[in-house]
Amino acid sequence: LIRHSPDQTLLNQENHLKKKPVDCVPRTLRYLFSTKEAELQKVQQDRDIETEKHRVSEQLDERSKIIAQRRAEAAATVMAEKEEAERVAREAAERLRGEFEAKSRIEDALEQQKIEEEEAARAKKEAADKKKRAKK
Repeated sequence: LIRHSPDQTLLNQENHLKKKPVDCVPRTLRYLFSTKEAELQKVQQDRDIETEKHRVSEQLDERSKIIAQRRAEAAATVMAEKEEAERVAREAAERLRGEFEAKSRIEDALEQQKIEEEEAARAKKEAADKKKRAKK
């Protein structure tokens, strides 16, 4: 049995108190724990990556929905403007058609009036000619 001096024994006790619990674990167990810890960290990193991918995917989906909604609103606005333009064009065409028909009726009425005036003038002339013949 080796006897240490009291100073050496005291030094050994101090060193023993300074040791951390990990220092008391055999080297093979420390390696096993460090590899397990690395595996757990890798699993946690993979989970974090998947969570981030999922979050980014949801953001992209939300943005895509917003873009699709804005495109639909823009298409609806364009369709409404197109329908309004078509309505205005139809109304203008109807107004022009009405004006053309009114102008045609006025021209027909003027033509009819001219014909009637000519017939009246011819009838008057014939009456005057008959009167002259009757006097002769």
